[in-house]
Amino acid sequence: MELTGHNRYRFTIDYGYLNFRGEGEYGAPFSKRWPKLYVVSSGGMPIYVGAATKPIKDRLSDGIRPSSKRRYLWSWSSFALEDLAVDVWAVDLDCQDIETMTDDPNMQLAMDGTINKKPEDIILETLEAELVLLIHQNYHQWPKYQQEIHFHKTSDALREKAIEIFEQFRRL
Repeated sequence: MELTGHNRYRFTIDYGYLNFRGEGEYGAPFSKRWPKLYVVSSGGMPIYVGAATKPIKDRLSDGIRPSSKRRYLWSWSSFALEDLAVDVWAVDLDCQDIETMTDDPNMQLAMDGTINKKPEDIILETLEAELVLLIHQNYHQWPKYQQEIHFHKTSDALREKAIEIFEQFRRL
């Protein structure tokens, strides 16, 4: 598993529309269907951690202007939050990573008990949970608008990758 990129985008929510002001280039893999982990922050404090495969603008817009398919709003989207940013890491999960992690007895237990989820999704959700835990341990608070988290058995490789992501976020 490799982190193939990291970008920070500042954004505002104006009249229900998402306006991005990227500090990095908004191109592949951030603008494509690709596994990614993201942290939304306000004033430098993490307020939400998520995982997605769709383009990050689409993922964030889903909760700001819900369609008939998605009828929920991001819990943070209706507040007058300042200095909003989203940090996005593209996660390259190759077949060998998935095979190695699914051979891990701890990961296998998670997949055996999870219905209708691909191994890639479980790995992303586990990485997301590890990152949320690191935020809690270091900031002594859960991300303010974290609504749910999916817990699965983890592995050393996922914990190490979550530490790498957290350290990158904290340096910014």
